[in-house]
Amino acid sequence: MAQAVTKRGMKGERWEVIEILYGTAALADLPPVKLIALELNVPERTASDWVQKARAAGWLVGMTSNVGRPAGATAEPTVVDEAERR
Repeated sequence: MAQAVTKRGMKGERWEVIEILYGTAALADLPPVKLIALELNVPERTASDWVQKARAAGWLVGMTSNVGRPAGATAEPTVVDEAERR
């Protein structure tokens, strides 16, 4: 299956596999991009790009993971109150 989803033109199938692997990684408290790169035998940069594209295409809805992010980074933008900025 990994060979099939890494071929050009296999976007629907690819996003489905990305969603499965991302969800698996998030549940296992593992870095999703690293797991996807390992399982599909692609560079982490490619895996990261695919995660972003899958999310933009409507996949990964409601899925976030902070595993593997630098300390202080979040998957969701932080809203800062104006009074806190001063």
